Amino acid sequence: EKLGGSQDAYGFILAVYSFASFCGKPILGRWSDAQGFLVPYMISISLSNLGGLLYAVAPAFTSTQLTLVALGRILGGLGRANSALGFAYVARALPASERTSVTALLGGVQMIGMAIAPLFSALLANVKFDLCGIQFDNLNSVGLVLFVINFLSQVLVYFLLPDLAPNNSDEAPDQDDKESEWSKMLRFICTIPHIGIPFLTIFTFNFNWQFIETALAP
Repeated sequence: EKLGGSQDAYGFILAVYSFASFCGKPILGRWSDAQGFLVPYMISISLSNLGGLLYAVAPAFTSTQLTLVALGRILGGLGRANSALGFAYVARALPASERTSVTALLGGVQMIGMAIAPLFSALLANVKFDLCGIQFDNLNSVGLVLFVINFLSQVLVYFLLPDLAPNNSDEAPDQDDKESEWSKMLRFICTIPHIGIPFLTIFTFNFNWQFIETALAP
């Protein structure tokens, strides 16, 4: 409401983040298979940085503030797609005997991040200051926090994360196979239970989360 938006705009801005993340994950996955992990990580975190900055400065541009917020959410969603890189990195780097426990731990870390996010929002409830001629409050200061956290993680990834060689273990593609990668992926999800069921549970969880946020629009 402060930005002049409606409940429909609020719902769209929430939903576009998850949709951008959904679109970005298979792209980053294929990219890491072809070229390793470091470059996809750096690019995706840079997108998150830019998204956070757009979210932070949007109120300074009265005529386009809603557009900037939406664009910031899209970039943030594309950047968040790098969560897929974390699971893929573990699967590539660790022996099979350790993958299940570490993957479960990664899932737990995701839940912890979602649990403590409201605490950060509460800490920003009374924030109000000016920086470079832009007024920050409890809403757009969130973008600055996102930028700082993403920048720190980007520095750690660049200096501390060992890159892995591209995945060249796959057999050469069958020249007579006309089925697209997306078609194969959909077929595997629908016909192989140990692939399809995890996809279903992940979808259900994210749907519940997004549906509640949209339903509680101010």
